[in-house]
Amino acid sequence: MLENPTTYEPYPPELVGRERSLLLGKLSGTHAVVHKLHALGYNAPRENVTEVLTAVKEMSEKRRSALSDSEFAEIAQQVLKKRRDKS
Repeated sequence: MLENPTTYEPYPPELVGRERSLLLGKLSGTHAVVHKLHALGYNAPRENVTEVLTAVKEMSEKRRSALSDSEFAEIAQQVLKKRRDKS
């Protein structure tokens, strides 16, 4: 999706006054998580990205839906706070 959006979209969302958004859920991968973390201003190490991804997948599977941006931000903050607390 990030590398070639035309594979997934019949037309650019900007064409109809929308913005491209990336949903995170049980089928998401590390690239999507890294992209969202960068959008929030985080630069997390690989092990934290994996931990965030695992939490996203677990929450999404449990709820049977994708996560909102605010839910993702909350998970990211919790994981990265644990990392800072360990240091």
